[in-house]
Amino acid sequence: MYKQSKLSDHGYLLHYNNGSELRSISTVAGPPARPSNVRCLCLQPAQGTLRVEWDGPIWSLHVPVHTYSVELLRSGNPQWQYLDTVRPTSDRVCYYETDKLDPGIYKFRIIAFNDVGSGPPAVSGIVELND
Repeated sequence: MYKQSKLSDHGYLLHYNNGSELRSISTVAGPPARPSNVRCLCLQPAQGTLRVEWDGPIWSLHVPVHTYSVELLRSGNPQWQYLDTVRPTSDRVCYYETDKLDPGIYKFRIIAFNDVGSGPPAVSGIVELND
């Protein structure tokens, strides 16, 4: 029989009675896993319109993903530039769309966040937008 559970900074502690004694089980929470299958679709390359899609876990190590950070790296620039924060969708495929990119060579980076912290980034392949 279930007795109580408590969420702590490190996970859940579940107390239950198995019929003869009270037992406890703890689960460890952690940051989310890396998003997967990052892909870029050039919708209108001449206008700089691009869609970045990725698959991400809705739940990761017992703590749900609440946002993804989308970042951009332009060829010749050594620093990643923050673009936007995206909330997960119910079908596990998330996306970010922009129409403000100048011609150039780009990479995109996606980082998942939950209440514990951030997971490792996933990086797209190279995308080239021409005039």
